[in-house]
Amino acid sequence: MPKNVLFVDDYQDARTFYEDYLTMECGARVITAKNGREGLEILRKEKIDAVVTDLSMPVMSGEDMMEEMVKDETLRQIPVVAETALGTPGTGRDRKATDQFKGRLNMVCFTRGAHSWEAISRKIAEILTEQK
Repeated sequence: MPKNVLFVDDYQDARTFYEDYLTMECGARVITAKNGREGLEILRKEKIDAVVTDLSMPVMSGEDMMEEMVKDETLRQIPVVAETALGTPGTGRDRKATDQFKGRLNMVCFTRGAHSWEAISRKIAEILTEQK
Protein backbone atom coordinates (compact mmCIF):
# COMPACT_ATOMS: atom_id res chain seq x y z
CA MET A 1 0.00 0.00 0.00
CA PRO A 2 1.47 3.38 -0.98
CA LYS A 3 2.39 5.96 1.63
CA ASN A 4 0.45 9.23 1.70
CA VAL A 5 2.26 12.50 1.06
CA LEU A 6 0.49 15.83 1.49
CA PHE A 7 1.77 18.54 -0.87
CA VAL A 8 0.64 22.08 0.05
CA ASP A 9 1.23 24.93 -2.40
CA ASP A 10 -0.88 27.75 -3.79
CA TYR A 11 0.39 27.26 -7.36
CA GLN A 12 -1.65 24.74 -9.33
CA ASP A 13 1.29 23.95 -11.64
CA ALA A 14 3.45 23.04 -8.64
CA ARG A 15 0.72 20.82 -7.19
CA THR A 16 0.24 19.01 -10.50
CA PHE A 17 3.98 18.58 -11.07
CA TYR A 18 4.72 17.25 -7.59
CA GLU A 19 1.70 15.00 -7.57
CA ASP A 20 2.92 13.32 -10.76
CA TYR A 21 6.62 13.42 -9.86
CA LEU A 22 6.39 12.08 -6.30
CA THR A 23 3.95 9.39 -7.42
CA MET A 24 6.36 8.28 -10.13
CA GLU A 25 9.64 8.67 -8.21
CA CYS A 26 8.55 7.60 -4.71
CA GLY A 27 5.52 5.43 -5.36
CA ALA A 28 3.54 7.68 -3.04
CA ARG A 29 -0.11 8.60 -3.07
CA VAL A 30 0.05 12.40 -3.23
CA ILE A 31 -2.79 14.48 -1.84
CA THR A 32 -2.69 18.20 -2.61
CA ALA A 33 -3.95 21.34 -0.89
CA LYS A 34 -3.78 24.94 -2.09
CA ASN A 35 -3.15 26.54 1.31
CA GLY A 36 -2.40 25.72 4.93
CA ARG A 37 -6.05 25.67 5.95
CA GLU A 38 -6.87 22.98 3.37
CA GLY A 39 -3.70 21.16 4.41
CA LEU A 40 -4.81 21.07 8.06
CA GLU A 41 -8.23 19.75 7.09
CA ILE A 42 -6.58 16.92 5.17
CA LEU A 43 -4.11 16.22 8.00
CA ARG A 44 -6.99 15.84 10.42
CA LYS A 45 -8.95 13.46 8.14
CA GLU A 46 -6.32 11.33 6.39
CA LYS A 47 -3.37 9.26 7.55
CA ILE A 48 -0.47 11.31 6.18
CA ASP A 49 3.09 9.93 6.23
CA ALA A 50 4.92 13.11 5.13
CA VAL A 51 4.15 16.74 4.32
CA VAL A 52 5.76 19.06 1.78
CA THR A 53 4.65 22.67 2.21
CA ASP A 54 5.40 26.03 0.70
CA LEU A 55 5.84 28.76 3.31
CA SER A 56 4.20 31.68 1.54
CA MET A 57 0.52 31.15 0.61
CA PRO A 58 -2.72 33.09 0.89
CA VAL A 59 -5.48 32.14 3.36
CA MET A 60 -3.04 30.29 5.67
CA SER A 61 0.74 30.16 5.21
CA GLY A 62 2.84 27.04 5.56
CA GLU A 63 4.36 28.52 8.73
CA ASP A 64 0.91 29.01 10.26
CA MET A 65 -0.07 25.45 9.26
CA MET A 66 3.07 24.14 10.96
CA GLU A 67 2.24 26.16 14.10
CA GLU A 68 -1.13 24.39 14.19
CA MET A 69 0.59 21.03 13.68
CA VAL A 70 2.80 21.71 16.71
CA LYS A 71 -0.31 21.96 18.90
CA ASP A 72 -1.46 18.44 17.97
CA GLU A 73 0.61 15.57 19.38
CA THR A 74 -0.11 13.31 16.40
CA LEU A 75 0.43 15.93 13.69
CA ARG A 76 3.71 17.21 15.11
CA GLN A 77 5.23 13.74 14.60
CA ILE A 78 4.67 13.80 10.81
CA PRO A 79 7.87 14.61 8.88
CA VAL A 80 7.66 18.02 7.19
CA VAL A 81 9.71 19.29 4.26
CA ALA A 82 9.31 23.07 3.94
CA GLU A 83 10.10 24.82 0.68
CA THR A 84 10.15 28.33 -0.71
CA ALA A 85 11.45 30.22 -3.70
CA LEU A 86 12.05 33.37 -1.63
CA GLY A 87 15.25 34.73 -0.13
CA THR A 88 18.85 33.63 0.13
CA PRO A 89 19.76 30.22 1.59
CA GLY A 90 20.82 30.33 5.25
CA THR A 91 19.35 33.74 5.92
CA GLY A 92 15.99 35.33 6.49
CA ARG A 93 12.85 33.28 6.12
CA ASP A 94 14.41 29.81 5.84
CA ARG A 95 16.54 30.29 8.96
CA LYS A 96 13.57 31.76 10.85
CA ALA A 97 11.35 28.82 9.90
CA THR A 98 14.02 26.26 10.75
CA ASP A 99 14.79 27.88 14.12
CA GLN A 100 11.12 28.49 14.90
CA PHE A 101 10.21 24.80 14.65
CA LYS A 102 13.41 23.15 15.89
CA GLY A 103 12.50 20.64 18.59
CA ARG A 104 8.78 21.42 18.26
CA LEU A 105 7.95 19.80 14.93
CA ASN A 106 9.42 16.95 12.89
CA MET A 107 10.81 19.39 10.29
CA VAL A 108 13.34 17.32 8.42
CA CYS A 109 14.39 19.58 5.58
CA PHE A 110 14.16 23.05 4.15
CA THR A 111 14.63 23.53 0.41
CA ARG A 112 14.54 26.40 -2.03
CA GLY A 113 15.09 27.37 -5.62
CA ALA A 114 14.70 26.01 -9.12
CA HIS A 115 16.00 22.51 -8.39
CA SER A 116 14.32 22.02 -5.03
CA TRP A 117 12.16 19.29 -6.61
CA GLU A 118 15.23 17.03 -6.68
CA ALA A 119 15.99 17.62 -2.99
CA ILE A 120 12.33 17.21 -2.06
CA SER A 121 12.05 13.94 -3.97
CA ARG A 122 15.21 12.55 -2.34
CA LYS A 123 14.07 13.56 1.14
CA ILE A 124 10.55 12.16 0.68
CA ALA A 125 12.01 8.89 -0.63
CA GLU A 126 14.26 8.70 2.47
CA ILE A 127 11.34 9.40 4.82
CA LEU A 128 9.07 6.82 3.21
CA THR A 129 11.83 4.19 3.16
CA GLU A 130 12.53 4.75 6.87
CA GLN A 131 8.85 4.26 7.67
CA LYS A 132 8.61 0.77 6.12
